[in-house]
Amino acid sequence: MATITATEFNTLMDLSTSDLPLATGETIIDLAVDLLNNFSGADIPNMSGTAASKTWSGTSKEKGAIHLAARAIYYGFFRGVSNLSISGISLSVADVLGNATVMETIKQVAGNLREMDVSLG
Repeated sequence: MATITATEFNTLMDLSTSDLPLATGETIIDLAVDLLNNFSGADIPNMSGTAASKTWSGTSKEKGAIHLAARAIYYGFFRGVSNLSISGISLSVADVLGNATVMETIKQVAGNLREMDVSLG
């Protein structure tokens, strides 16, 4: 059985709790699970426990998919969600759903979670 915690996610991403509070990391992980379920038809459970100390448990394959999706969500949605302007050049941050690369990553990983129905005879 594989597990995920927000602390582990922060460690993998090289983030401190100042960069990504544990409860926020848990929200990102749960969103990753929800999107993977949506695109794969799987029934992966969300994290359980109390805020800032929740744990997710499942298969190694699911864990890998969740980490990839959560990373895509973090960089495509959460990190740097403000607009910037430098020397007359402005940068607007796009919504995660408008970022084709982020969504394609999540869909591809979700596709790998689909189970094939096999009928013999």
